Amino acid sequence: MPVKLITKTIERIIKKSVTMIGKLATTGNKMDIGMIMGKPIIISARGESRKIVCDDAKAGIASDPENIDDLSEQIIKLHSDPGLAKDLGTNGRKFVEQFFNRDKLADEYLNLIIKASQ
Repeated sequence: MPVKLITKTIERIIKKSVTMIGKLATTGNKMDIGMIMGKPIIISARGESRKIVCDDAKAGIASDPENIDDLSEQIIKLHSDPGLAKDLGTNGRKFVEQFFNRDKLADEYLNLIIKASQ
């Protein structure tokens, strides 16, 4: 299956989803994709990913890792409170646009290279 077709399929699925659920050791593309698409995140990890999603971006809620009951409660919480889900999704989108914008990061990196070469 061509990469473009896979990407379009994933995009359609995410657009229809209520939330993104992640269990990552570090922030990765799955979180970026969910956040840029304005989806609230339920993160089932500890450490930096959890801090970024819940504290820095205010884009999601945490679930205890390996605890299916807690995960279920968090899903119900978001489903029962569309306002919270919308706010978290909006926060995530703004956060990614501000801090993980690839064009902005590329410009900053290029400027560092130019400055270092002078």
